[in-house]
Amino acid sequence: MVSTLGMSLPAPCANADHVYRGTLGERRIELYLAEREQPCNGEPVYHGMYRYDRNAGWLQLQITANAKRQFVMVEHGFSGVLMLKEAGEDLSGEWTSPDQARRWPVKLRRQKIDAKDVEAMEDAHERVNHSNNDC
Repeated sequence: MVSTLGMSLPAPCANADHVYRGTLGERRIELYLAEREQPCNGEPVYHGMYRYDRNAGWLQLQITANAKRQFVMVEHGFSGVLMLKEAGEDLSGEWTSPDQARRWPVKLRRQKIDAKDVEAMEDAHERVNHSNNDC
């Protein structure tokens, strides 16, 4: 928190882009998570996507999180839900099918990325978002 004239304001949210790699059950996955500052209140908002086996198509995620860095990520079309928590460089938790009949552990590790990687991920996210949401 930042204090100004006796008022407490939320600390500014830094924009951040992360790529995580690991497993969902036995399958290898790659997840892109972007954090942006909400312009009205400074709270973080998220967008992202993930894919299996690095060559598969991306699945867009609707993401919400709490102050403890626990995330709920709903696949576009509600084909599954990731419930993950952040611990240092790791995200871990569980993927669940909409009928809750299938559950798989998720273990991911943050990767080092550069500006070129971020640009490629943002371009891919824009294409997926356009494909999913364009009239």
